Amino acid sequence: MQAMPDEHDELLDCRMAMLGLNLDMTDGDTFNEIMRRCKSCGHREACTVDLKRDPNNPMWETYCPNTGAFIALAEARRNHEAIKSLLKDGVIGRQLVDS
Repeated sequence: MQAMPDEHDELLDCRMAMLGLNLDMTDGDTFNEIMRRCKSCGHREACTVDLKRDPNNPMWETYCPNTGAFIALAEARRNHEAIKSLLKDGVIGRQLVDS
């Protein structure tokens, strides 16, 4: 697991949790860039309100500087889970994944 920077960011933690993401899904450089963008974002108040009002509302995607990174991480997680499921069910063989 990544070491958290000294300055904890609850907004980032909450947004990542709502998306089913965790720090283990990122490398240190990626997480540091996400953290930097979050901390310097001019829309933190809107983010706070959106998370309190309706955390599942996709409005945050219109202003969040990490939208692309979050969507890519969520997609990678879904792809990983789908491959694991297909392997478990025997739909695809291990040789296809290992090649």
